[in-house]
Amino acid sequence: MLEVLLINVPLDRIASAEATLLNVRDALHEASGRNKDQLLFIEQDKVAAQLRYSDADELMADVARSARTIDYVLELMWHRIDQIKDGKLSRLFKHKINLRGVNQVGLGLYLESNELMIADEYQISHDPVIGLRAAATSSQLGVPLSIDSCERLAREMVDLPNPWPRAAREELVTLIGAGSAMIRVWEALEQEGVISRWFPEWNHLRSLPQRNVLHRHTVDRHMVETAVKAAALTRSVHRPDLLLVAALFHDLGKGYADKDHSDYGAELIHPLALRMGFTTSDADVLTLLVKHHLLLSAIATRRDLDDPATITAVNSLIPNAETLELLHALSIADGEATGKAAWSDWKATLVRNLVTRCRAAMSGIPPAPQLDLSADDIKRAESGELHVSLRPGDGDFIIDIVIPDRTGVLALVAGVLSAARCDVRSARTRSYAQSAVMTWNVVVDEFLSPPTESALKSLLTDALNGKFNIEARIAERIKNFRLLPGIPVPPPVVEVLNDVATGATVLEVRMHDRPGLLFSIASAITATHVEIKAAIVSTLGAEAFDSLYITELDGHPLTAERAHQIAKELQTKLQ
Repeated sequence: MLEVLLINVPLDRIASAEATLLNVRDALHEASGRNKDQLLFIEQDKVAAQLRYSDADELMADVARSARTIDYVLELMWHRIDQIKDGKLSRLFKHKINLRGVNQVGLGLYLESNELMIADEYQISHDPVIGLRAAATSSQLGVPLSIDSCERLAREMVDLPNPWPRAAREELVTLIGAGSAMIRVWEALEQEGVISRWFPEWNHLRSLPQRNVLHRHTVDRHMVETAVKAAALTRSVHRPDLLLVAALFHDLGKGYADKDHSDYGAELIHPLALRMGFTTSDADVLTLLVKHHLLLSAIATRRDLDDPATITAVNSLIPNAETLELLHALSIADGEATGKAAWSDWKATLVRNLVTRCRAAMSGIPPAPQLDLSADDIKRAESGELHVSLRPGDGDFIIDIVIPDRTGVLALVAGVLSAARCDVRSARTRSYAQSAVMTWNVVVDEFLSPPTESALKSLLTDALNGKFNIEARIAERIKNFRLLPGIPVPPPVVEVLNDVATGATVLEVRMHDRPGLLFSIASAITATHVEIKAAIVSTLGAEAFDSLYITELDGHPLTAERAHQIAKELQTKLQ
């Protein structure tokens, strides 16, 4: 007996879009006097007038919206057909999902038929971050966000508070950092109007045409494409979160005839950044990046790079080397997203040469500063006793630990926290007297109860006494993590710096985050028979940026040759 499998195709979504495109084609035939289907620039004004649009921009925006709607529906349809062909389709019709299903990948989130869905029983209206969490998870897994879930978000989600909680901002950065995998997710949410709910400023840019031979995309799609290009450059900067957000919003000021888009974009991005929960200093950096996103390309191609005045002019606008590296990466991403007509090897080389000369005239980027110790920290460190305190933060927990110092103690504590399903968002550690003083910001697995001081202290005591098998617990987490689908990510980067103030060698590690990462890093470094005197750890979206201050076991700094050998070995192990 032949089994008939049905797929629901929302034809109502494409009926209006199809009608729009057919009307435009008919008008094009009449205006051109030819049977042709390519709407060229020189004919857009005629077709717009014939169809009574206010101008060609309004026409082309309507064409873009219609084409994108059809493309979105067809892509989803073919995705579902592929699941049938692969024998993986397990959900042909809408039904209730058990909240304890085996395909659960996050709070209220499930994988079904290789799509990410929000569980039917999950109360979307009770969780303002659920939309961003679903989008980030979907993009990082490399699977579509189901159309049913997008529709539910549009109907039921509540507005985010102002400012956003930290978790929302981190999920946004995680979404953008997924690279090309974000496009399908972003487009689905934009089709349902969800993006404009998060960012009302975006609504003006939706399908806004760029009638410019250099640009291949509408304004909004160009901004998304720039973010995709920026995701491949996150290893080249110290603040990947700022790069990704600047890339996504760099053309925010376009579409206003009486305003320079860079200047107006700078006006718009500052309050938007504050609303997203960035600090005032971070919002200032984002404002500068948007305002000057064309600066390096313009100067590199129009000014004499051998003239010291050129370098002085750039450096008068860019306050430090860290902002310069962000602007350089943004220039590359913007150029590559625009197309070959706007970005070439020749221009890339000129911009790189300009940045090199500007950086040479600046002081370098200093390592992240070590943890400052309070009087209480010093007193506890001198006692040499284990101390644990815990307090809630902005959607996370702050854990202060003072622990007897010994070789490998950073790996030990990082391993215990990972085994306890505490994902590290940031940390600062420092050795003092006979102790290591640590402050950790962690996010707790949403399926578990919050940690307690007594439970953490007990785990740390067992680990110090060799009664807790950290390696086995973390190996289990990594095994479960690897069972999930995923997306390609850039390889890790490990760089060596010297900190004159502390006499230590600093290893900077930049890579994609994963369970037990800091444990893996610290264990690999400890295995080379050096001491980790301090650590500054940051997780920005899905990207980890860790700085580790290391010395020889006798406290002396490493030779340059040994430091680079350790960095090379660490980078290989983290692949």
